Amino acid sequence: MSKISFFFRKQDQLYRKAFTLVELLVVIAIIGALIGLLIPAVQAVRESARKMQCSNKIKQLALASHNYHTTHNAFPAGCFYNFKAYSLPETGSSVGTRLSGFIVLLPFCEQTVLYDKIVANNFIYRWNGLNPSIGGTLPPGIEDYNTAGPANPPIARLPFLFCPSDSSAPNSTNTETGRTNYRIGYGDIPVYGHIYPPFYSVCREVRGIFGFNYWFGMKAVIDGTSNTIAFSERVISPISQDTDVRSAHFDYPIGTYNSTTRAFTSAATTIPAYSGKTYNTPQRGLGGTNWGDGEPNYTGFCTAFKPNAPCAGGWWYLPTSPIFGGGIDNNRTFITASSFHNGGILVGFADGSVRFISDSIDNGTTDPTGAVTYSIKGPSLFGVWGAMGSRDGGDSVTMP
Repeated sequence: MSKISFFFRKQDQLYRKAFTLVELLVVIAIIGALIGLLIPAVQAVRESARKMQCSNKIKQLALASHNYHTTHNAFPAGCFYNFKAYSLPETGSSVGTRLSGFIVLLPFCEQTVLYDKIVANNFIYRWNGLNPSIGGTLPPGIEDYNTAGPANPPIARLPFLFCPSDSSAPNSTNTETGRTNYRIGYGDIPVYGHIYPPFYSVCREVRGIFGFNYWFGMKAVIDGTSNTIAFSERVISPISQDTDVRSAHFDYPIGTYNSTTRAFTSAATTIPAYSGKTYNTPQRGLGGTNWGDGEPNYTGFCTAFKPNAPCAGGWWYLPTSPIFGGGIDNNRTFITASSFHNGGILVGFADGSVRFISDSIDNGTTDPTGAVTYSIKGPSLFGVWGAMGSRDGGDSVTMP
């Protein structure tokens, strides 16, 4: 073999070791396809981990309520009034009024230092304002002037109240009231959005294990603690006008209350137009922004509208209702549970267990937006989902 032919044969072998452009493009396409398949799998694994963390946090709250019950022989009130601050001068949005059950659960959630600070100041903080105005305009003694930032109780960021799948909570700033993804269960009927001392007897109309300025013991949970919801979650609404169905709510019309029969009759309402999980026009937001405020729009929920469905919230109206002697309207709220978990929500029961509840759970044949009369006793009008919210409805249903 000549040297020349040997040289060309060698060169040919070298050329054959390289990829052609077509082969390279095929390999890149295969790698791209594999990455496309891998990303959803990785996201699913991450969401599964976040869901597990969320479940553990709800269990922590359920166990904290049990420890509170052991200490006080009752579950905490979901919303109670700060009597110690009642005689103080009030600015525009009622300073020191509604307090949430989350405040009294702090010592049972490894937040004793924060709780002791609150107690030492007789609960006198601006829990109910949308902006605490740090170092700002409130009268001395009503707001904590000594500490700005997360140590100030109304704006404290409490990680045990954050769902890992919702980024709104940990991103809150030092000028915002404390956020919470977790909610207190009031049962399956609409409940008052506001409570005031002269109207406690009416405001107590709830069917869940948490009451308004009322503390239910274990014996009151006749339906069984394993069948009765204590806590769930709701997507935080970081803005006042929100379009996300899971976080915003539309206004619930004023109904009528019969003080003799203790029955509330709602007025018919219409769900605003929406597509998927988005309202066509903005609705009321800012839910989940005040963990220390007992108003259900911020920290409560009811079991009538299905999870992640549109829901109605009562808001403040002009004082016209004769039921309250012209004090406040007979306005109620119907906030439901929601989450960023795929296909449903996590729910903590009164026995300390946590279950995942599907968006498609049965909620009966009664339309929550119709003119419905709600009784404080008897089976739920809203199927399995409604029955899970009531503590003593006597419902004969199989829980999921």
